[in-house]
Amino acid sequence: MKTFNRAKKPSPMPMASRPWPGPSMVLGLLLAACAPAAQAPESPDPAVNEELEGGKGVAEDEARAASLYGKACDAGDGPSCTRLGVMLQQGQGVARDDARAAIVYAKACDAGEEIGCYGLGVLHERGKGVAEDEARAAMLYGRSCHLGSVGCASLGALYEQGRGVRKDDTRAASLFDQACWAGDAVACIGRGSPSEKDPGAGKPEAAAIALHTKACDGGEAQGCFHLGLRLAKGRGVAKDDARAATLLTKACDAGLAPACSNLGILFAQGLGVAKDGARAAELYTKGCDGQDLLGCFLLGNALRGSNPRGDGARTTALYTKACDGGLALGCASAGNMFRHGEGVSKDEARAAALLVKGCQGGNSKACFFAGVMFAGGEGVAKDETRGAALLTKACDGGEAVGCSALAELFAKGSGVAKDDARATALLSKACDGSHGLACALLGTRVAMGKGVARDDARAFALLTRVCDASEGLACTSLGVMFQNGQGVAKDDARAAALYARACDMGSPDGCHRLKATQRPVP
Repeated sequence: MKTFNRAKKPSPMPMASRPWPGPSMVLGLLLAACAPAAQAPESPDPAVNEELEGGKGVAEDEARAASLYGKACDAGDGPSCTRLGVMLQQGQGVARDDARAAIVYAKACDAGEEIGCYGLGVLHERGKGVAEDEARAAMLYGRSCHLGSVGCASLGALYEQGRGVRKDDTRAASLFDQACWAGDAVACIGRGSPSEKDPGAGKPEAAAIALHTKACDGGEAQGCFHLGLRLAKGRGVAKDDARAATLLTKACDAGLAPACSNLGILFAQGLGVAKDGARAAELYTKGCDGQDLLGCFLLGNALRGSNPRGDGARTTALYTKACDGGLALGCASAGNMFRHGEGVSKDEARAAALLVKGCQGGNSKACFFAGVMFAGGEGVAKDETRGAALLTKACDGGEAVGCSALAELFAKGSGVAKDDARATALLSKACDGSHGLACALLGTRVAMGKGVARDDARAFALLTRVCDASEGLACTSLGVMFQNGQGVAKDDARAAALYARACDMGSPDGCHRLKATQRPVP
């Protein structure tokens, strides 16, 4: 089970000199969250559990595995809570119990497990074991997406459909790009070469489908391709992976390279066809050889996923080919490989150049990473003004984390004129984009009246919602409200419980405040 490092906040100032959590070092927090996660050692029980669960060297015993996961989860092991949640949700080794799954997913999410946050989001979206709450699902998907990438596509779908959040096609496209960039092949469907324009674009969906159907029936590979994409995505028509695979095969056999690349995605995921990674790689190769940039990008992803420490030079060459052809996703991926020295020699100057190119090509994630590099002087001459400009592009392109980072610059007056009102407005935009840390910072500023009129009721609502979605800073600030009796009845016990929860989530400030509440009164 993959685990994720939790970003550390700076050591807090003494409580007597600061009643509220100080401004977070947002750029550092966001960098830590978005960088490739180091593999943390798992506790002994989870390792044994996985062997029991899969029958690796021992007799398969899912019931015993579930029992051991439960004990490890009770002891605070986040990955074990995640695994137990999956087993409870699927009825694997235990009776299916969505309500209990929600409880252990919440514990996993509190521990920084992206799959725990995602699983709890799914339950809230579907109303399984918990109250149906698409707004809360969006916040949980947002936290999962921020921790890794699992929730990005699901959050994108909510923004695309306007469920639980305000409909926002720009934000949806950014999230699908992020999921695709992180290796979620399904999110890549249809995100191919700029040259492959949809002749049905701009038309009502029914008219576009009729156009593509007629073209495909008349032997036009482009018609089959675009109709296949719509079926694969369920866009304007009922989703039908098997029919999509048939149509994409027809277009691929006719020599249309993008059809081969997208057909490879279906084989990679086992959608409408038997899952076959080798066949997927063959199709990506065929697409790439036919100058389809998405095929090159996906082949790079396949090589990177199958052996992260393998042929980094070949993977980077594929991403660079996609980048040079105009696919900004390729620039973002190549740039980050050079930035982190992943399979290639670390080269931050080259990374920055690739990320800037990706940003110019419209990839908001590339704008964010480039902006962070220039604002922080990471491998390039520090240029906060340029960093702010790049982060502005990221924010305008639907990258909520970019809005958060830009807010930090306005709050500090770094590269831009100090402007608390603008910082608060940017945090509000990021919060609307389901970025939990931004919501926590926003709630704290609203409670302090910083850059906005103080509004205790609004602050309480914001902080409660985000604390419930496992954001430690929100729980800490909510604890301050209860400790001070600000907008709520003073309740030291409730404050201490919130500090304890924040501390469990890895918040040093929460731990500091919890310790202070436990000191004997002189």
